[in-house]
Amino acid sequence: MKLLLPLLLLFALPALGPAAEYQAACSIDFRASATLHDFQGTGRCQPFTASETGGVLQIPEVSVPVASLETGNIKRDRQMREMFEAEKFPLIVGHSGAISLSVLRQALANRTIGTPDIPIRLRIRDIEREIVARVGNYLDQEGRIAADLEFTVSLAEYQLEPPSILGIIRVGDRVDVTASFVLKPR
Repeated sequence: MKLLLPLLLLFALPALGPAAEYQAACSIDFRASATLHDFQGTGRCQPFTASETGGVLQIPEVSVPVASLETGNIKRDRQMREMFEAEKFPLIVGHSGAISLSVLRQALANRTIGTPDIPIRLRIRDIEREIVARVGNYLDQEGRIAADLEFTVSLAEYQLEPPSILGIIRVGDRVDVTASFVLKPR
């Protein structure tokens, strides 16, 4: 029995496949509603490294500096940073854990299954919640992986007070987010 376990491990390890490392980047697009009109904005993630072993992708925490979020309106951007308490909590952090690329590829190839979902732990300020992101625009070509993750964030669930002007013009509770990832082999 003592020899059986090492032999099983010896034969199982090559089946996992070689490890691959990726230099990764992402950008953020968000859309929100307000009393007078809807608006959108952008942000960028800090660069990070991801790895793949045996078809399982490991992505570490992905951080988005609050200071990188912009809507094109200086006053709105300042109010948004105040809402996030950017001085005290400068980063929005997400973590997905392990992602099976074979399951993802199969779900995307078989459109009758629907769009694959990935659970994400999202931390805004000091509150962390699990959200579900839908995968879209998946591309896996010549070792390069790209995909969009789409999800909705409720400001109330993170105890964020939406910005307002004179208490009349308010930002809505729901913010639609698209995080676009590109992973390139190192």
